Amino acid sequence: EELDEYLKMFRKRYQLEEVLDHMERMQNLKVLIIGDTILDEYQIASTLGKSSKDPILALKYQSHELYAGARWL
Repeated sequence: EELDEYLKMFRKRYQLEEVLDHMERMQNLKVLIIGDTILDEYQIASTLGKSSKDPILALKYQSHELYAGARWL
């Protein structure tokens, strides 16, 4: 869903010929990319209670969400 929204915005902002022109001009560039892919994963849970013997919460899994991390807007 997030990717679809981004692609719609990108298509409105840039014409195909403009993108192809930029790609052609970059054809002979030598590029080195250093880094890791960052994924942010969130586990959503509800609290069932607290253990009487240990300071630990008992949780029940509900769902999870995965996002491309380190986005700078």
